[in-house]
Amino acid sequence: MEDFETELREQLAAIYRDGRWICVATMAVMATRFMGQVAETAGLEPPQTAEERRTSPLIGLAVHDIAPDADGVFPILSLDRPSSGDLLVDTLGTEAAIADLPSSVLDELDAWDPDRSARVLVPPIFSCEPVASRYVFGGRPRTWVDLEDKLAVLDLFADAGIATAPAEVVELDDNIAAKAVHGRLAGSHGTVWAVDNSKGMHGGAAGTHWVTSTADAVELAGRLGVDHRRVRIMPFLTGVPCSIHGIVLEDITVATRPNEMLVYVDETSRVFHYCRFGNHWDPPAADREAMVAAAIAVGDTLRTQVDFSGVFSLDGVLTADGFRPTEINPRYGMALPSTLPMTDGGSIDMFLLDKAIIAGVVRPDPVLLQRWLLRRLDDNRRGGATFTTANRPSQKRTATVVADDGDLSLVDVQEGEGVATPGDEPAAAALASVTWMPVGAGQRVWMTFGDAFPVGPPAASLALRIARFVDDRWNVGLDDLTPALTLGADR
Repeated sequence: MEDFETELREQLAAIYRDGRWICVATMAVMATRFMGQVAETAGLEPPQTAEERRTSPLIGLAVHDIAPDADGVFPILSLDRPSSGDLLVDTLGTEAAIADLPSSVLDELDAWDPDRSARVLVPPIFSCEPVASRYVFGGRPRTWVDLEDKLAVLDLFADAGIATAPAEVVELDDNIAAKAVHGRLAGSHGTVWAVDNSKGMHGGAAGTHWVTSTADAVELAGRLGVDHRRVRIMPFLTGVPCSIHGIVLEDITVATRPNEMLVYVDETSRVFHYCRFGNHWDPPAADREAMVAAAIAVGDTLRTQVDFSGVFSLDGVLTADGFRPTEINPRYGMALPSTLPMTDGGSIDMFLLDKAIIAGVVRPDPVLLQRWLLRRLDDNRRGGATFTTANRPSQKRTATVVADDGDLSLVDVQEGEGVATPGDEPAAAALASVTWMPVGAGQRVWMTFGDAFPVGPPAASLALRIARFVDDRWNVGLDDLTPALTLGADR
């Protein structure tokens, strides 16, 4: 494995050391981190000041949450736009903003890159449209983006030959049909509706609705029909919300390991809350093998039908009857670590590897890649949760959560200024690190699972217990949530 790791790292270093790179991100701090990723992979020094930026092969372009560094110097180009507090909305807003850059930013880019040879790295959700007349490296063509639509994937699942739950697509101007389909498909917990992408893509819990009565079905059809044309209706699937990633190569699809999606429901308002992910959960071996087989079948179908390459995720629910997919994300998913450790202590940047695979400039051995991935993912568990809060802290608060004979406590509690972002590593033997912070127009509790977080059972219930424990002490204003998996059979 060491030879494979070393060769792959050297290939990526040669790719990202070549030429100039523009790193696009929603926030300034994310753009800085993005430049750091590229610099570390290429063996370069990332620029720290505006002066260094002018001669560096790396430049950052950010849109929201602009803050200067410690010296009061902006290390990146900034559009200085307000954040909505919603990550998906901000990300889509960033894509729209960079399609129409102001002349001042275009002039500075041209001064830094007069021949416009720089390549652009964008978040995975973006398409491959040029940015400032420059090539987007590893971008997604429109045929891939279109598969974000949760209605479009039904045919793809059928072509892949994988087992799915019953589903029907209904025109929203036909209330009678919507009511009838709900009646046919509703199980003990009703149905789940997913809208089309006529108003743009949606992810997480956005655009997904839980319906428990025929009266609600008629009301919802009328309400959704204002902005959408069609909706997909499925039974509410009881079990563990989960996903698995695949990597589509030239002739083969490599599958990773399952991840749990931390999905909660408000049983009063019947609203879903997607609160991140984790891979501490170990499904039964037979279910894991079935998820791997489904991911490979979908990846092979994606390659055949839309010439797909690179990373995708297959999302669904592990029910008492097995895994039932509900959607695909034809792009790099957050549950796949952005970096994985190497035997020698270094790391492989998985996101930059994905970009290189899509661009067709690196072709790793599929057998060695899968063996290495599974070993690294099984040995390096990670995850966390994010909860939107009703209350807003006066300052960023951080703490570590530990457990003593099952009793939780907060240690290393701090409060202070600064740009707060998720991802701070918890102390050794901690259940989690938690941060409560303002985020644009909103506020959230971010949680990163630590070494003491248990491996094996689903993480959603313990993560919610930790969030409630923090709420009791900080009064964050946590919603009344229930893990979706507890509504049905807990695998």
